[in-house]
Amino acid sequence: MTKLEALEALKAKVEAGEAPDFSRFRRGPSVWKAFDTTDDAISAWCAYNGSLDAAMALHNAVLPGWVWSMKTLAIGGVRVWTDRAYGIRGLGYIATNSIPARALVLVDLEALIEKEKAND
Repeated sequence: MTKLEALEALKAKVEAGEAPDFSRFRRGPSVWKAFDTTDDAISAWCAYNGSLDAAMALHNAVLPGWVWSMKTLAIGGVRVWTDRAYGIRGLGYIATNSIPARALVLVDLEALIEKEKAND
């Protein structure tokens, strides 16, 4: 499984609310290979389970220098936006989820997927 495939598979699982069991990480489930370091994978797992601190740590590790903002939606949940720099917002990346930390993970995964596609 390529890094791009692992990122896409993990994003699909996080969106569906069924991320793979982290205890299997050491045995090599390929979706956790989306991250270059074990620390990033641990942050992703903790963020998936609701830790906003872990989500911010992951964001800063995998997208250094990128900014993000979060907005609570009237219909419930949150929407997160991220892009490369402050200033006028470009298209950036947007994700929505009922769990704020998970929304930040999703938007980071979307940005990483696009970066990986650009590197191919």
